[in-house]
Parts: sequence; C-alpha cells; structure tokens
Amino acid sequence: MRADQRTKTRKRTQAQAPAFDGSVTRTRFWLACAGLCALTWLAYSNSFAGGMVLDNKVLLLEDPRVRAVTPENVNLILLKSYWWPYIESALYRPITTLTYLFNYAVLGNGREPAGYHAINLLLHTANVLLLFAVVLRLGRRHWSAFFIAAIWAVHPLSTEAVTNIIGRADLLSVDRAVDHWKA
Repeated sequence: MRADQRTKTRKRTQAQAPAFDGSVTRTRFWLACAGLCALTWLAYSNSFAGGMVLDNKVLLLEDPRVRAVTPENVNLILLKSYWWPYIESALYRPITTLTYLFNYAVLGNGREPAGYHAINLLLHTANVLLLFAVVLRLGRRHWSAFFIAAIWAVHPLSTEAVTNIIGRADLLSVDRAVDHWKA
C-alpha cells in the first residue's frame, strides 16, 4: 500500500470515529441530554405515587435476602433463583436482586416505594441517554438521534418496566444491550 493510500485510509477511519464536529457541538449534545432527561422524568414522575403492588410485595417486602447486606444474603442472592424462598425456578437474576438489596438495606428504602421508583427512573433515563449516544454514533444525525431517544423515553412499552418496581430486570437488560452497541 502506498503512503498516500494509507493517509486516505487513515483520514477515512478518523472521519468515521464519533466526534464532536460541525453537526454536533458539545453544547447541542448536552442540551439534548438535558432535554431527554427532563422529558423522561416528566413522563414518569407520576410513578412515585404508585405503591407496592402485585409481585413487588413478594419480591421486595417478603424476601429475607434483601433486608441486610451480609455475606450470607449476598451468597444466597448469587446461588438461589429469583423467586427463592417461595419456589425454585430457572429464573436467575442476581444483579436485579442485588439492586433490591441496595434499595432496601443500603439506601434504607425498606417498605417505601419512592426510592425503588427513583432507581428505576434513573435506569430508564440512563438507557435513553445510551440510546441517544448509540444512534448519534451510528448515524451522526443530531436531531434524528434525539427524536429516536425521545420516542424511546416515552414509549408506552416502557411503562411497565419503569413504573412497576420489579420491571427493573428489563431496564437492566436494556442497559446492557444498548451499552454493547455503544462499544
């Protein structure tokens, strides 16, 4: 390969790398992020009034593993199924259960649902911002990336995952999936 061809290849590779160029300035990027955060919080702020319903009561209020941060409880979370001690199932979600432990024992939310809702909303907001970054990186179109992330922020399919506390497993899996696209 000739030297001028290597230079062209290098320039093409640099042009494809995500960067703040003329189409996306840092200010526009951060304003879009702030707008997406505001939109997401506005759309789901009513979830703070929701209480512990359905499976939330069983998985959060009656699970002895989430009451205190002890090596025994962490070990039980890592070794037992999601629905333990009620039934043994093939559903294994240790990261999700560890976040419940964080809410209940570390943050001291206990039986108060507002803290659990806040964590869910923070996770959904992070997912929206990750999606914005991925679409921006893939397409480099600021407004299209913003509108795609805005639609995801308020789409009705996300409602159960955000407002129902045990929907956190869905939020965590979306976070991992979108983050892999970003890498």
